[in-house]
Amino acid sequence: MSDFENRVQTYKQRQIAIETRLFAIEAERQRLSPAAVDGDRKAIAAIDALDSERSRLVSEQATITAAASQVEQLMRDEQLAGERKAALLHDNQSNELAASIATLNSEIDQALINLRQIFERRADLLGALTATPAGNSPALTGLARKFGPTGAACHAGLQRYLALEVVAAGAARPLASANELLEGIGTPAPRSSRRPS
Repeated sequence: MSDFENRVQTYKQRQIAIETRLFAIEAERQRLSPAAVDGDRKAIAAIDALDSERSRLVSEQATITAAASQVEQLMRDEQLAGERKAALLHDNQSNELAASIATLNSEIDQALINLRQIFERRADLLGALTATPAGNSPALTGLARKFGPTGAACHAGLQRYLALEVVAAGAARPLASANELLEGIGTPAPRSSRRPS
């Protein structure tokens, strides 16, 4: 329980005590009224004391009501400030997450451009290879189709993030799996036997 809540609870308990006492004062005043009207000085003095106490208690009651109202407003303000602080924290976190996603979007865009350029170089080289007598084979022609790169993308798990044509599990393999086929084509150029001076 917060300090504010403790104070409100104390105020409520005091209000109950005042109400109880005011009820008792009213009952005592009614009991003494006939005697006071008949001129009994003790009864008149007792009623004067009761009226004075009642006036003091009513004033205290009004003060407590105002104080309780003020403390309850402070409680609401404190709660609202806490909610605003939490909302600002969430807003800051959301902003940081959004900024990170924006950065990654730019990185992905650049990586996709780089990937396209790599595929363009690969296509140029495959075209040049298949134009040679040693590279003119159906297996190499198949490397130029989209199915191989699509299978490689699936092998890399990109179908989780891209709308790709999903290939059979056996066809989802890296492009490098064709390297063995490529290594046996043609004869490597002889290396220069001259040592650099």
